[in-house]
Amino acid sequence: MATVGIAQANGWQNLYGFIDQTGKEVIGPQFLRAGSFSDGLANVGYNKAGTSMPVSGYIDKSGQLVLKDLGLINHEGQLVTAPVFSEVKEISDGYAYVNHGGVRVDYVSGYDGNASPVVETALQGGRWGYVKLTSRQQ
Repeated sequence: MATVGIAQANGWQNLYGFIDQTGKEVIGPQFLRAGSFSDGLANVGYNKAGTSMPVSGYIDKSGQLVLKDLGLINHEGQLVTAPVFSEVKEISDGYAYVNHGGVRVDYVSGYDGNASPVVETALQGGRWGYVKLTSRQQ
């Protein structure tokens, strides 16, 4: 599946979903951000219920949120670090590239054909660095 962003009628943010290889919508646009699927799960951003606080979680291929508000997980979906990171970019060679303390903010990235603002979300601040994972965490 591929991630797609859909501009909302209010023009304030894109919502992300997934399409299959034919372009057919598989999971409708409902996430603030969405990553690629790996081992049957995809990392997504969404607003925590009852708040406007964006958090991360993982969905399965049916779009069901199966793991929410987590830190790093291993291939079996087990939590291997506390949920203290604002973002995890990649995991490679036993290290995870993470941001601690960053905050997601909305910003106007341009305007659509109807002069409505196109709002996107970006991570600002915090500190980036590498976290060494133990063999149990990989």
